Amino acid sequence: MNTSRFLIGSALLVAASLAHSGAVTLTLADHGHVRAYHPYTQFQINPELGRAWISVSFQLDPAWDESPMHFERVAVEGLRFDTGQSAIVMAFGDRDIICANVSERRFLGWTGHRIAPTGMCRLETVTQRKPVDNGFFISNRDVSRTLMHVEG
Repeated sequence: MNTSRFLIGSALLVAASLAHSGAVTLTLADHGHVRAYHPYTQFQINPELGRAWISVSFQLDPAWDESPMHFERVAVEGLRFDTGQSAIVMAFGDRDIICANVSERRFLGWTGHRIAPTGMCRLETVTQRKPVDNGFFISNRDVSRTLMHVEG
């Protein structure tokens, strides 16, 4: 996994901690020069370890149904699963923001979790066209990244 992804998120998290209020957008992952078709982002948890992360997936080519998919887990500094509150919590300055409520589900001996986002930590994967200079000419390329908008 690329450490620059963690550095981007960590640097922005520090800026968010200093703000203490208002909305802040964190760049969680920079997917490089790809176009993210049909992006899907969601919170995931490991309740035994008290951990939470963001799962990102998107299709690389919409031209055919069996196009390769890109899957990635993104660790976010300050994001955790709080067993006492049964919630995914983001440390935001000196307080905690509840990003999602978690309930346990049981079916035929199988136990799973239903994660219901609260809207306080909105996830989004965006693709933008950016100019790229390769030393010979400038061309426009798609750049995709995953963002989290935290309401403080």
